[in-house]
Formats: sequence, structure tokens, C-alpha cells
Amino acid sequence: MKSVVYWDSDELRVRKVLEALSGSVAVKCVASLYELRSPAEGCSPAAVIIGLPGQAEGRLTAGIGQFASSSSLPIFILTQASAPVSVTLPSVHCFRVPEQLTELVAAVRATPDATPTTTLSSESIFVGESATMRQVDALIRKYAEAPHPVLILGETGTGKELVAKTVHQLSARARKRFLAINCGAFNEELLANELFGHEREAFTGARGIRKGLLEVAHGGTILLDEIGDMPLSMQVKLLRVLQERTFLRVGGTEEIPVDIRVLAATNKDLKREVEHGTFRQDLFDLQRSAEMTHICSAELTHHPCCSTVLKF
Repeated sequence: MKSVVYWDSDELRVRKVLEALSGSVAVKCVASLYELRSPAEGCSPAAVIIGLPGQAEGRLTAGIGQFASSSSLPIFILTQASAPVSVTLPSVHCFRVPEQLTELVAAVRATPDATPTTTLSSESIFVGESATMRQVDALIRKYAEAPHPVLILGETGTGKELVAKTVHQLSARARKRFLAINCGAFNEELLANELFGHEREAFTGARGIRKGLLEVAHGGTILLDEIGDMPLSMQVKLLRVLQERTFLRVGGTEEIPVDIRVLAATNKDLKREVEHGTFRQDLFDLQRSAEMTHICSAELTHHPCCSTVLKF
């Protein structure tokens, strides 16, 4: 049976969509927009369905556009607004639900079946036989075996997320979730909500408890992409997660333990960011005390890898 992944915070709309697709399409519901990047093991979705809350459509447009541009799957956006979402990509299709529920079901059923997900072999991870690429391959395997966090440094477009995902897939946590979030795509309030989740009535519109990415990825790995753009106040909360292995949901008072490996990536010079006062010294010191291995960045600009891997 064809399968899709579905993210939506509108419980009434979820029930209508699930009922309409029942019997013809297997639907995997996820807890976060960024969880759509990493479907559960064994799930090869043919499409992605994203339900937008009416009051948050403008704020989520940027994140949806980023996700859509990096995904090869058809994306069906459900909205309650009369105007379409301003994401003009061929793979994105908008439907007003419940008014256009029949059209949505027809479009999902017409989507080609997905290609089964492939697994990594024990051979070289990346294409390339140069000494530099072999060194990159060896470093990724080395850090995959360690339980520590990893910071990946490299220019934009050099494949930092691919490296992070490979570290996870070769680690002891490979059977658990890998989730990624771009720290620069959200303001402090939205980033806290994405990472930590929220309690019921934590803010206007919070009708129920929502798990954040840290909680959803428990036992697995999370990638904090563009960590150099993370607000200073959020860096403090990240330090607490790394040191205490606990966090608070937005609006919550009970500490929640979490077993998670944190990977981070950035294209910024974090030492310079510390000097400019935009990155915390204590978080940088935690990184600076680590073993650092530099790889020739000249060759890597032509390959899907980063230029530096830092273990802390």
C-alpha cells in the first residue's frame, strides 16, 4: 500500500483526512515539520502532507519553502485560508480542506509509488578515490562510533547535513530517529517551541501538549544546522541539554530527561562570533577543548562533504 507522511496540528482536519484516505493510503503522522525530513525506519513515503494552522501560515512559509526545495517528494499543503501559500515550486500543491478534500485524496492516490529506501554498505560512503575523500570517510566512521556530540564546519553547499546523517546512520543510534532543524530559520520563540515543545495553554492557541524535536528524537540524533545563528538565550538552554540531559517544555515546570546525541553544523567562524559577542564563550570553550581534525577544504568544495569536523 502506498504511504505518506503527514504533519498537522488541527485535530479535526487530521481526522477528516485520515478517514478520507483510509483503506487506500497508509498515513504516518509525525509531530513536527522538521520530523518530515526523517521518516521512521522502513517507511518510504510517496508524498508529504503538511497541514497549516490558519494563524501561523505566514511564519511557516519560509520553513516549508526550504523543506520543499530540498525534497524530491510531492508536497500537499492543507490550508484554511482562501489565498494559496506563497511557495511557488512545482512539487508543492495547495488544497483548502475540507472544501477540496476530494481533490486532495485524488492527488495523493495519483502520486507514483516511492522507491524503497536503500541502506548504507560497509564500503566507501562517498564517491571519490582521492586521499582526502578517503580521509573524510575514515573520520566520519570514527566519529560515528563515539557517543559524543559532533560539530561540522564547512561552507554552504558542501554537504554538512549529509555528513551528519551519515554519522547517525553508522552509529549505535541508527535504528532511532534522525531529525534536523535550521536554527537560523526561526526566531527565539519559535525555535524553543520546535526544540522543546509546549504544554497545554502555554500560549494563545496551544490547545494541547506538543512534543518538541528533542523529545521526538529520544534515543536518536538531532542536527542543529546553522548553530552559529542560534540566539544567545537559546545557546544557554542548549548548554543545559548537553550538560544535564534534561529540558523544559515551553510553559512547563517539570524537567524531562532526554537521551539524545546532538550534532551541529555551521558555516561561520565561531571564534570570531565569540569576539563579536554573538556566540557564548562557555559553549565555544566546550568546543575548543575538543580534538579537531582539519581536512583540505579545496578538494571538498567539489565533493558532498564538509571541510572540518570537530568532536567535543
